[in-house]
This record gives sequence, C-alpha cells and structure tokens, in this order.
Amino acid sequence: MPDAIMNSAGTIAQTAPVVSQIAWFALIAYACRYLKNRPAAALLAAGVASFAAGWAIRLLLGYRFLPVKVAALSDLAIGCSFVLMMASIAYLVKIGLTRAHTLKCEAETDGLTGVYNRRYFLRALENIAADSGKEFAIAVIDIDNMKEINDSFGHHRGDEVLQRVAKAVREGIRQTDVVARLGGDEFGIIFTNISGDPQVLLRRLRKQLDTSGVAASFGLACYPKDAKDLDSLMAVADSRMYRQKNARKRRTVRDQEGIVRGTVFFPAARLAE
Repeated sequence: MPDAIMNSAGTIAQTAPVVSQIAWFALIAYACRYLKNRPAAALLAAGVASFAAGWAIRLLLGYRFLPVKVAALSDLAIGCSFVLMMASIAYLVKIGLTRAHTLKCEAETDGLTGVYNRRYFLRALENIAADSGKEFAIAVIDIDNMKEINDSFGHHRGDEVLQRVAKAVREGIRQTDVVARLGGDEFGIIFTNISGDPQVLLRRLRKQLDTSGVAASFGLACYPKDAKDLDSLMAVADSRMYRQKNARKRRTVRDQEGIVRGTVFFPAARLAE
C-alpha cells in the first residue's frame, strides 16, 4: 500500500504513514486489553472504523480520479482516525498514571486505617536519619485491652477501635509528622524537626487519644540522644512502651483488689462504643 497520495494534478498532496498508524492501532488495542479499559477501547474502535472508511474510499475510486469532495471526505475520515487514536493514547496515559498512583498508595498505606504502613514508616525513618544534624523522635503506641475487645465484641469492633485510634493520632500530630500502623494494634509516629521537650508532643497526642475513649501505652525515643542507629532507637521506644504497659497492668490489678482507687484502663465497653 503506497504512502504517497497524488491529487488530480499529479502532485503529492500528502503523505500517510499507513503501516505505522496500523502498528499504533495494534499497540493501543493491546494496551486497552491489558488495562481492561472500555472508554479507550471505544475511542480506538471508532478510530479504526474511520481509518478503514477513509482508505476504503481511496482504494475503490483510485488515487488519480477521486472527485474533490470524495477526496476531502476520505481525508477527513483518516484525519479523524488520527485524532481518535491520539485521544485513546491520552486516555490510556491518564489511566496508567492514576493506577500507578493507586498502586503506590496501596503499597505505602494500611488498608484498614488509612495511615501509612510499616514499610513506609521504616523508609521514612531512614530518610530522616540520613539528613545529618536533624534531631527527631519516634513514639510507639500500643492499644490497651485490644484482645478483650476482640474476644468480647468481635473483630469488627476491634477494627473500629483501630480506625478510631488512627483518626485520633492523625488529629493529634503536626502535618510534618508521620504516623503508621506497624502491625496488629501497634502504631508508630515520627516527630520530625523536634525543638524543646518532645514529651510535650507526646502529652498532646495522649490527650487527643484520651478524648476518643481509647487507652494506650506509649514509648518515646529521641535521636540521637537515646540511640544513634535506627534499630536501637526502635528497641528503646518498644522497651519503654512495654514497661509502661506492664506498669499500667499492675496498677489495674491493684485497683481491682481495692488497694488503689480509680482505674487506669478504660473498660472494653467504652472502647467499643
């Protein structure tokens, strides 16, 4: 099939890269099938139909003897096919970018709570630590009575508590800080660019969490004051969190025995409201 198209005067009117356009159609069709995108496939089908109609007119009537109006009609059909082809490409690019962003978010976000996951938390921790001279702190939060909630009210209630905690933590930190679900009922926070006493940030966070009706144990570790490598820093925060949790459990037992008045843990019924 020739690429050069001659007009009635015998001169070249335009060039049509037929083979390359057909190849583009095939490539786009494969992309539509791979992405399972119907709107792009519909645009492509319309483009193929317009392309075929335009060339069918030229093949049937012959290049040198085309009436001017018919030639213009065939040119219009082929031109429309090119426009539709480009539109389908643009649509596929848009869908591809959207899916790439979605996959990135899914890879970095905890599906239940909407906060970051452990993978992103550790990567963000490495990036912040790599910024020499910057001091920061991490906090590890573990929800109290989580097993009791799941056993007494079901895991769907436990999921609601996790979502409530994630919402409260997001509202209790700064925009520059990072919150992630590290796994189970444990959350991690990176307090970036700390100045002064980081306990102030932790007390603000605890107050925000208490207003949600959820009791939790906290462990805070500062870099580089408490540890100069990330594994040790996480270990310090975990150790302090478990130390607080064990102390709170002992105080709860004493309260039940009547030695100390006032409970420390909120009852499971309040947690599962």
